[in-house]
Amino acid sequence: MPSGIRAFQDAGFCLDQVATSLPDSLEGFLNGKRFLSLEAHDLSGTLPTAVSQPELLEGLVSLAEKTGRLEL
Repeated sequence: MPSGIRAFQDAGFCLDQVATSLPDSLEGFLNGKRFLSLEAHDLSGTLPTAVSQPELLEGLVSLAEKTGRLEL
């Protein structure tokens, strides 16, 4: 089963409808402590994409209304 951007594309949802950005670094924090720090050159292949959550949710609801179904 696809996940991430591929799952959206397979469902007919295009991320071009949503504000996105490609960060040049990524940090992960847990309990106030950094456990992950990556720069773009540390990653190979597809870079992580930051997506506007409100716009993403609005787009998914719109798609669900058009298709008559929403599966999570």
